[in-house]
Amino acid sequence: MKKPRSIRNLVLAFFAASIVLAFALFVGYDAIISSYYRGESSPITRLFQPAPSAGRGVRTLSQVLRRLNSALLEGPAQLTDSGFLKSLAADASPFGVVLRLGDRVAYSSIRLQSDDIASLPLFGAPAADQPFPETEEHPRVFFQLDFIASSNLPASIFVLSSPHPEGSRAPFGRQIFIIATLILLAADSAAGIYFIMRLTGPLRRVESAALAMSSGDLDTPVAGDQILELSRVFGALEKMRSEIRELLRREREREADRRELIANLSHDLRTPLSSIRGYVDGLREGIADTPQKRERYLGVLGQKIQDLDRMIAQIFLLSTLEAQAAPPELRRVDLRAFLRDSVEELALAHGSEEAIFTEIGLEAGDDAQPLFVLADPLQLRRVAENLVGNSLRHSGKRPVSITLSLSRVEAEGNGRPRALLSFEDDGRGIPSDELERVFDRFFRGDPSRAGGGFGLGLAIARQIVEAHGGTIAAGRSEKGGAAFRIYLPIEEAGS
Repeated sequence: MKKPRSIRNLVLAFFAASIVLAFALFVGYDAIISSYYRGESSPITRLFQPAPSAGRGVRTLSQVLRRLNSALLEGPAQLTDSGFLKSLAADASPFGVVLRLGDRVAYSSIRLQSDDIASLPLFGAPAADQPFPETEEHPRVFFQLDFIASSNLPASIFVLSSPHPEGSRAPFGRQIFIIATLILLAADSAAGIYFIMRLTGPLRRVESAALAMSSGDLDTPVAGDQILELSRVFGALEKMRSEIRELLRREREREADRRELIANLSHDLRTPLSSIRGYVDGLREGIADTPQKRERYLGVLGQKIQDLDRMIAQIFLLSTLEAQAAPPELRRVDLRAFLRDSVEELALAHGSEEAIFTEIGLEAGDDAQPLFVLADPLQLRRVAENLVGNSLRHSGKRPVSITLSLSRVEAEGNGRPRALLSFEDDGRGIPSDELERVFDRFFRGDPSRAGGGFGLGLAIARQIVEAHGGTIAAGRSEKGGAAFRIYLPIEEAGS
């Protein structure tokens, strides 16, 4: 896959190319103009097909020559007049005007070196017949007018190019500036057209993706783009699509859970309510016509009301935990001592005729090192009670043997060590196809629901364990019964 290109890099490349081209034109400026004056032909000099300007008042060399001829007709004194020469030099710019009287230069509108003066054609010899240099070291003579001055000295007026010593400026600055400006404008225009065309397609795809999402199509991924900035836009749009899709999926799941919760509540409430209604009708109609029957009816009514109260309390607790409205009040707890006390209370509550508890790793003594976790003792007690209650309801035997074990699991890599708490019984166990569902709300594997309960105890246990940063999983024990393993992060001393 190609690496995304930055649009800034492309813009900078266009600008740099145009600036370099313009700079090269300026650097070769003197050589280009000199080549033009020498009559050489090149793609650059052909841009200057019109003859160069000879000043504000006289536009061509032929006009300069006509003015000299007119002055010659007026007399040689006019040609040697300083005012006339200055006016002619001003009009002839950028060409130079030089007056030579005898062997000396009487007037020059340009700066000449001694070797420049020596290279001027001799009196009476046409400029074309002289071996003039073809370099920029000496001025080039375009026109030579020879005459006898009023002082009877041989005189010559030359119209020649200006020498181009290093650091001087050649003519045509305005044309060069215009060309450089046109180059920059052309490069900028090309860059603008390119990027408009380059951006049109991706922007259409953005529009199509947004319209698709607005119409409910959240399954089609948003294709990316090779330009870096656009790839970020497409990435943000794809992320938004994925997040909206995930939110809608969760919302559908929550809606399905709510419908399932209402259906389960309706079913589970209907059974005890039907029983209560039946016993109440029996009391009202006089079916319980003896004190013993009335006492039995009232006892059943009291039990059903207690079941309803317990189920409502569990539903309220589970909804509170799922909404994270009752976060655990964490404190540093010695899990070994806490479980040892909990087992004693559970054994007293259920008696040896219902459950026989076996402890592994909970022994007290000097060799038993504390195992600290951050936990809410009341919520952890609820987990233990729910797991033990699940074993009592679904083991299918009395007494049921329940083994509680605690061990330390060392961390892998840079993770924290964890405490492993296991609850195992010797009951009927959990079918393998139900191991992933036992923590769902209102799930009861026994279709006849002979085991009792409302299918909320394990769901509450999972919510509590996960709120403590741990995990819980179901499996089969070595005795063939159910096994629940809880992992909680250990709180090391000083951490």
